[in-house]
Amino acid sequence: MSEDKIALLKRKRAAAKGNITKVKTQFEKLSSVHPRDIDFESIQHQLQVLENSDKSYHENYDGFMENFAQSLDLNQESNDLYEFGNDVTILRGKLQNLLKAHDGFTSLDLLSAKVNSLERRVTDAPKSISSVEIDKVATIIEELLKISVNPRLPEVRELQADLDSQQIKFFRVQADFLTTTYSSEVSKATSDSSSRPNIKLPELSLPTFDGDPLNWAIFGDRFQYTLSKVLQALTRWYT
Repeated sequence: MSEDKIALLKRKRAAAKGNITKVKTQFEKLSSVHPRDIDFESIQHQLQVLENSDKSYHENYDGFMENFAQSLDLNQESNDLYEFGNDVTILRGKLQNLLKAHDGFTSLDLLSAKVNSLERRVTDAPKSISSVEIDKVATIIEELLKISVNPRLPEVRELQADLDSQQIKFFRVQADFLTTTYSSEVSKATSDSSSRPNIKLPELSLPTFDGDPLNWAIFGDRFQYTLSKVLQALTRWYT
């Protein structure tokens, strides 16, 4: 292999290492900003630089091993490869977690806006709310729960606390919506029946516990609030 080829391989390998150092620097800058304020494209760009550098380094490492294995310090080469690979793995994990945190807080802001809207409407115009809309908000919460349980996210406590608050608000809106719907069905049943003792009340779906101890407090609040609302509705009809 020519000296020029050797020099080219060395430059590419050094460039790959240099790019990793730059990604580290960029990560420090990104991580100093709150995840909801980070530019999504910036994280994606750094991940792409990382993957390209990893590919370039390994290609050139393979080239050295193929042509110069006899003259290389294999222990040193092995250590260099391990350190490079370790840096890439750690950085990739950190950037992916940062991306998840960004997505989490973006979704949390969307959830907050939707829950606040539902809170206003469930009082002023409950009939404007549909079960489909309620289900969509529940889906956002499910996706956020997957992010908030990741212990490697440094902002996980803030995200979890905000999510817990939004869940409680949403579940109460859900209970109010359920009560309004149930009250309407009870009203219809009583108005269509000539004899109250023979009234068959509509089926009522109450919250169920998923078995996770971490969700017990929220479940308890949700269950008690829902039941109290339903009992209030029934009391109005039978007193």
